[in-house]
Amino acid sequence: MNSLIKNETKKVVLIIIAIIFTLATILYTVIKPIREQQKNNTETIRTDTKHLYTLEKEPLLSAKHCIVTEYESGRILYEKNAFRKSAMASTTKIMTALIVLENCKLTEITTVSSYAASIDGSEIELKSGENISVEHLLYGLMLESGNDAATALAEHTAGSVDDFCVLMNDKAEQIGANETNFTSPHGLDDDEHYTTAYDLALITKEALKNDTFRQIIGTKHFTAGKRHFTNTNAFLGNVEGVDGGKTGFTNNAGRCIVLTSEREGMRIITVLFGCPDNLNRTIDGKKVIDFIYKNYKVYNLFEKFTKLGTLDIKKSKTPPSDVIITENIRLPLTQNEYSNLTCKTEVVGKIFETNVNSPEESTFNAFTGKNSPKNSICGRLTINIEDEILYQTDIIHTSKIAEKTFADYLTEILKRYAFLLKFK
Repeated sequence: MNSLIKNETKKVVLIIIAIIFTLATILYTVIKPIREQQKNNTETIRTDTKHLYTLEKEPLLSAKHCIVTEYESGRILYEKNAFRKSAMASTTKIMTALIVLENCKLTEITTVSSYAASIDGSEIELKSGENISVEHLLYGLMLESGNDAATALAEHTAGSVDDFCVLMNDKAEQIGANETNFTSPHGLDDDEHYTTAYDLALITKEALKNDTFRQIIGTKHFTAGKRHFTNTNAFLGNVEGVDGGKTGFTNNAGRCIVLTSEREGMRIITVLFGCPDNLNRTIDGKKVIDFIYKNYKVYNLFEKFTKLGTLDIKKSKTPPSDVIITENIRLPLTQNEYSNLTCKTEVVGKIFETNVNSPEESTFNAFTGKNSPKNSICGRLTINIEDEILYQTDIIHTSKIAEKTFADYLTEILKRYAFLLKFK
């Protein structure tokens, strides 16, 4: 009899202990703030930086302003006074062409106004009252740098030059060219018409997304009815990899040029303002392009959907979830930079080292977690050289995460109670 009482007492004690333990866990979960594992800013952040390691034989340029950026990442590979305001001359027409291509069809026909036909500077000799297609005007704009073509296109697209400039400035603001202001579609000198080398690189990058724009600026010769246009960009066909660009000149801007080029899978945008003459513009352009391709190459650091590890939430009722990268990560680097890269993965408030060359999967543990549907952001991958951030991108977990509820804990209590009742 005493033995039976002792067994029953022991059973009750075990049940009480189980209940106390479970209730304590629930109380802790309610009181303990849930660790935030999703970032407020869900956008990929790309930090544009100049190279951090001194390179041999860095070019000395006659240009007052210069920048070279890698097309895909936007990383600045070389710059000289790239953030100082400058006149831009006919490189303005990159934005002019972009606005026209976004708002017009190539087959549209416009009638040239007397105002457009009378514009000073470089021209394709448009006649007042002449009917001409948007396509032919665009080739005259970008190959021969026709100011009359720029004005005719502006009037056709927006009704007036002033309204067209509104479109140009709105577009500049949209793409982050915040130190730029347009007062004309052609770029003749005006104190209120300015940009920076950095801003124009941004504008060019945006324009290069348009296949027709790429085709036009890469054309050496074009016949438009009785007119024959020859591209003023002498780099085409003469400097390895150069496949487009735009020249410019005014007294305030000096000799200017924008060049697009690609070698061994790396595309760069080069902007030069304020060269003293055509010869120095040519020397500077070739010198800086060769310098970049000699010192930099694009490294494929991570493939899209690379698994970095597994997110294991201890108080989740769902199984651990894979943590992956959602984009290809390719960066232009010197050999020295590549050798000194560090990579960190931040998940649920914890930072883990990640090997760029051969990422090893990690287990990211957290005690509590937020209810989260699959493919939600759970952290961030950061690539550094020393303390300088080269690249940041959000990472996601691939399956649903669900916290345990009060009902889940109550079910656990009942299961434990039922298990203990089996012992007599």
